[in-house]
Amino acid sequence: MVAAFGDERTALLMYDAETIPAKSAPAAECVTVRDGKIVYNRFIFDRLPFEEFRRRQAAHAPR
Repeated sequence: MVAAFGDERTALLMYDAETIPAKSAPAAECVTVRDGKIVYNRFIFDRLPFEEFRRRQAAHAPR
């Protein structure tokens, strides 16, 4: 977790996702809450670490 902010209606979470293809992939979520339930979630992530992984895989693939 990098940061988290919010109130009773909106929350913003920023974190660094660690996955098999990307050891570090910054991501953020903005959620809208109504009556104590999440009614909307917007997810944003940096695709560059995944693209770099794909390029490395393609460079080492048999031809």
